[in-house]
This record gives sequence, C-alpha cells and structure tokens, in this order.
Amino acid sequence: MPDRNGDASDRYKVQSVARALHMLELLAEPPGDDGLGVTEIADATGLSKSAAFAVLQTLLDGGYVADSGTGQQRRYHLGRALTRLGDRARSQTPLREIALPVLRRLAEELRLSVRLGVLLEDGVAVIERVDAPGGLRIDLRMGDRELLHTTAVGKAILAAGTDQEAKAMLGSRALIRRTPNSITDIDALLAHLDTIRARGYAVDDEEDYEGIICIGAAIRDHTDRATAALSVTTLKAGLTAEHLATLGTSLVGGAAEISTALGFAPHPATAARTNGKRAEGA
Repeated sequence: MPDRNGDASDRYKVQSVARALHMLELLAEPPGDDGLGVTEIADATGLSKSAAFAVLQTLLDGGYVADSGTGQQRRYHLGRALTRLGDRARSQTPLREIALPVLRRLAEELRLSVRLGVLLEDGVAVIERVDAPGGLRIDLRMGDRELLHTTAVGKAILAAGTDQEAKAMLGSRALIRRTPNSITDIDALLAHLDTIRARGYAVDDEEDYEGIICIGAAIRDHTDRATAALSVTTLKAGLTAEHLATLGTSLVGGAAEISTALGFAPHPATAARTNGKRAEGA
C-alpha cells in the first residue's frame, strides 16, 4: 500500500524550490575554496546545464548566490543575502545564552570570577557572573549601574567607538571621582581610550574601588556596535604586568568568540571607526 503521507508530500512539493535548495546546500560546502561551476552543479543535481543555469540566475537576482569569473571560468558561491539572514537569526539569540559557556570556560581557566556587562543609557549593568570554583571571589553585586569612565567594562565599551561616540555616551555631566585614581578630565579620558584601542582591552586600575583591578574586553554585535563587555576582577596586590596581559588576552579572545556568535564580522571600516582621531579626521 502506498504511503499516503509520502504521496501528499510529493503532491505539494515544488520541484524548482527543491532544486534551488539543493544548489544552496552544495554551495554551502564546496569541495574547494573557489566555488562550483555550472557543469559541476548540473551534474550534482541531475539537471541540464541550461536548467541549472536558470535556477542559478534566479538565486543570483535575490542575492542568495554570488558569482565570480566569466565564461567557462565562472564560479558560484553563497551570496550575502544568506549571510544577512544568519546575522539576523543570531542577533535574536539572547546575549546571556551565547555568553554563558564562554564565561564558564574563562572562569575555570583564569581561576577568577568573570562578569558580563551591558550598556544601559549612561552606565553598565552586570547581568551575569560566573565564579571560579575555589578561586578568588570579590563580591560585586549584579544589576547595579556601574560608571562608564571608572570601570573596565565601561571603558572597553567607550573605546570600541570613536571619541565623538564616547562623548555622546558620557553626556555633559561631570565625571565622578570614585577613588584617587579615577580619571575625571574628559581630555585625559579620551587619551586613555586611545591606549585601550591600541592594547585591545581596558584596565580599571583602582579607579572604581581601591585595591581592586579589573580587566575588560568589548563585545560587538551584528551591527558592529559594542554594547556589552566581559571583565575579570582581582586584587591589585601581587598582580604582575605579565599576568595582567595574560588576563587581557584571554578576555579579548572570549569577547571575540561571543561577538562572532552574535553575527559580528570584522571589516576595514571597523578599524577606522574605532580610532577616534582617524575616524573624525583630526
């Protein structure tokens, strides 16, 4: 007896759509780095070259396929439309869900508490923290609004944009002094942001709490904006420059992993935009 479900499935199947999806699957994992030619695609799908070419032209028009070369050397690849769809899907995934596995791994590797902070208007709120089992734990409450200019998470976010963007986030209010080390002069802070950009990570050197040092790295989303950051917190006493650099490098790697999962794709404009003076033509 025929499978009625199978018959119904075949009845409603649109062959042209099925062929197009098959082509996209082929182009998603080509045997080489230079894409596939129309003959290879036709052979793999069982179509004539003319039929395969017609489907490819439709996918090209929609941006789902891209091509390179001409004539017999013409090759086909996945297009930007599919990448944008993937970016949109990733952007809908909660940040905490994406970041938590990275926080857990870093906490275990670094033997320190790792925190995730997000930008909220003129401050940063810590929304997640993972403590290292048996490691140093400094009890900083989650959810409290932290200052942008005195904390590692805040300064990492400020440094990820241009000087003008940093000024806009800080607003016109005076910069609060939390400790003798707090930077309260806007020009000094902007110069400090250049140091963070060059180094790749931010350091709160007893600027928010005396005796406490924090290291932070910015997280970028699919729009190329930094609205979150990772940080670790430890005691200033006994921390060497080498260990600080190791912590910073680890955080930068973790932040980059989260950024990629959020759909961030580096491009040349990023470097120009994050260098405040170059981007603003100063």
